Amino acid sequence: MNGLGDAPDVVFDGPASAMAAAVATLADWDFCMVGGLAVMVRVGGEHRATTDLDVVFDNETDTPTTASLVRAGVAVDAAGVQRVTVGGVSLDVIDTFALPDDLDALPESPKDRLFVTAHRWAYETATTCRLISNQTRFEARVASAAALVTTKAHALRWATANRRATKRSSDLYDLYRLADVLPASVVEPLRGAPWNLARQVADALSEDLADLGQAAALLRSSPSPNIAAVEPNDFGDVVGDLIEALVSSPNHGD
Repeated sequence: MNGLGDAPDVVFDGPASAMAAAVATLADWDFCMVGGLAVMVRVGGEHRATTDLDVVFDNETDTPTTASLVRAGVAVDAAGVQRVTVGGVSLDVIDTFALPDDLDALPESPKDRLFVTAHRWAYETATTCRLISNQTRFEARVASAAALVTTKAHALRWATANRRATKRSSDLYDLYRLADVLPASVVEPLRGAPWNLARQVADALSEDLADLGQAAALLRSSPSPNIAAVEPNDFGDVVGDLIEALVSSPNHGD
């Protein structure tokens, strides 16, 4: 599926431009963008600081994509599992593969099930977008707004202690922006998503954001001006409406 249509180019000429340039380096590889940079593409431009790039590959082999990228001279090995650097940019690589339709064949734990299904759906439903970095135009496949909400739901609900300490406000902000700017592009696709993703996302967000006021307060204390500018009532209304819509969706029941 090609998502170009009449959509405008997304320009990165600020702090995120180096990461966008790293995406161009991977032009010959089959992947899609997820994470903060992908959110910025979907909402129309840079809205917060981000320092790493998250990408999803289709990989049915036993060889990690990170090893293939290093062997091809595209990337340099980096510390950490599934992590390399491309042009000095840290790249988190997520390998996915085709999944069965049968829910009973998927991982039993909610954490693992949402991780594998969210990232596979991100890869399968990604569309091509036009980007500009340092006046260089290129195309890249980017996860849909709905798929980005599924990956953010996982990141929020099952964040490591380090991620919760360093990235929680940006994860909350990304979720808010996607739901606020692109509500129809989030809810309706999730209603028809496979693997009961609407229910998985609703459950993860309901559990993690039981206190929307507390989450909004965290945003207000952020050192990022854009994140701190979010009004608590706006955050509560937007995210609360998203959770309610997913809970009431046809996919929510077993």
